[in-house]
Amino acid sequence: MNSSGAYYSPNSKTNQGSDTDHDLFNGDFARLVPSNYAARLAFSQVVDQLYHQQNSTGESANRAALHFKYMCVSATKECEPSGTESSFSSNSQQGDGKLEEMWTGHYRLNLDILPAQYKLGWILGRGREDLPPTMGVEFRLATSSKSKVSGRHARLIHNDAGILLIASDSRTITIDGKNEFHHEQRALLSPVTSLGFGNLTYRLVFTGLPRYAQQLVAIRKRFGTLAEPPAFLDPTPSDTDYVLNKYLIKGVFASGSTCVVQSGYHQNTGQPVAIKKMKRDAANRRAINQELKFLRMLDHVGDIYHIYSHHVIGKLTDRNI
Repeated sequence: MNSSGAYYSPNSKTNQGSDTDHDLFNGDFARLVPSNYAARLAFSQVVDQLYHQQNSTGESANRAALHFKYMCVSATKECEPSGTESSFSSNSQQGDGKLEEMWTGHYRLNLDILPAQYKLGWILGRGREDLPPTMGVEFRLATSSKSKVSGRHARLIHNDAGILLIASDSRTITIDGKNEFHHEQRALLSPVTSLGFGNLTYRLVFTGLPRYAQQLVAIRKRFGTLAEPPAFLDPTPSDTDYVLNKYLIKGVFASGSTCVVQSGYHQNTGQPVAIKKMKRDAANRRAINQELKFLRMLDHVGDIYHIYSHHVIGKLTDRNI
């Protein structure tokens, strides 16, 4: 569903265009796309149920409208390869070759369409009919408990630096098919990340929305309690980012005759850091160690900076401050 309330296919020609074409992004800075058969089936079943509720009156129709605004749904059902008999099995990727008609689409992360409580983030799960809409979920992932998705399974939330996190209050979440966690949060620092909730698997895809960073600044001013993100940090992940000792390293934002300084984030928390990278040799080894000594002496003074870690790699010294 687009911002005007009309349905469109995410793969249609209306979504193609230049970087300045609104239809290319539809205002979305990221999208949660069903990837395995179980998730695609669940998405279609949710749409069927929401259409039914939309045609009713009262609270059910209001709930349907609430959920639909966070979704992009195909204009008509599309043919998809069928899954196995155990449709909600975690390994139900392969089917019998037959085609079945299903609604297709994705969930929208869009700062023009905020969750009911922005500081809690976009809540994902099956939903709770006994709760008022403001205490329910934004992304309704399934209608059946066979999906092993709970009522309020996970949250997508921005930290103080503007980094998108996936958070679990108690339920298990899987990242990239191997890293399971609960009662924790993880920073989403790749352009595409695989996320698993119960038997359902999705791809969290950043769109590269040009105005994303500016929107985050405006959101902070609107809510008034979140920290201003460092100007040199881009909240959109890039293919050129790389990982070093649990930190995601981004581009260079300052340089001098003896070093370069890069921006980065801690992989789990999304904590922003600056990484000073300098060549180490016999001539400057003593000066570098002396600088580190003085900085550690000042590390406890105020909240100006903290030394998080110091690494020597071959002839390179990486110091994360």
